[in-house]
Formats: sequence, C-alpha cells, structure tokens
Amino acid sequence: MKTFKNSKSLKFDLESDYELYLEINISTAGNVSTSVSLDENTSFKYNGRVKVGTYEQFKNKIIIIDHIFSFSGIDKDNIESAMHQTQITYSLVTVIGPVKPLKNKKPEDLIEDKIGVSRIIKIN
Repeated sequence: MKTFKNSKSLKFDLESDYELYLEINISTAGNVSTSVSLDENTSFKYNGRVKVGTYEQFKNKIIIIDHIFSFSGIDKDNIESAMHQTQITYSLVTVIGPVKPLKNKKPEDLIEDKIGVSRIIKIN
C-alpha cells in the first residue's frame, strides 16, 4: 500500500478557550477508515464530528489524519475513475455558544409579543 502525505497550515484568530471540533466529510465509491492523532497519547478512529479541545490546546500543534481506502468491491475497469472521484473536506470548526440572548429580558421588553436579537461576528 502506498501512502501519500500532504499538509496544510491554518491560521486562526480565536479566543484561547474557544472549543474546536474536527469534521471530515468523505465522498468515495470505496470503503474508507480514518484515524486521527491529536498527540502522542491521543489517537482514535474518526466516526463523525468530534470535539478535539480548545484553541489554546492546539495552537502551534499538529493533527495527523490517516485514511485507508479500499476499492476491492469495484470492477477493475472502474477503479481509476472511482479513485479520481474521491473527495475529502476537512473542517476545523469553532462553535460560539450556546448563548442565551434573552436570559436578562422580561416580558415587558416585548413589543407586540416580539423581540429581536442581533449578533455581529467578525471573521479575521
């Protein structure tokens, strides 16, 4: 089995306590198994979106993601096409919230039974 490696550096401007989630979406005709290593002590088989820790924990660190693809159930004439169509999207996501925007509001704050909430999110 050949293994192909590539890497990507990401720059975030996040608060140190923001939680980070890893999400991997794979589109393939084959079967795939994915393993994630966060450090020398933490490795796991990826099986859906997972919280990996806080921004501060991963600042200047490396996450290693290994995929093993099997195209054994595909006709030999179609294997190359199936390989070329394989697509992976990696997302390292932070979630703001849950927030409680109405926690300090009272029914008197309603205007005709309605209240508005606005949030500004700056992306750097």
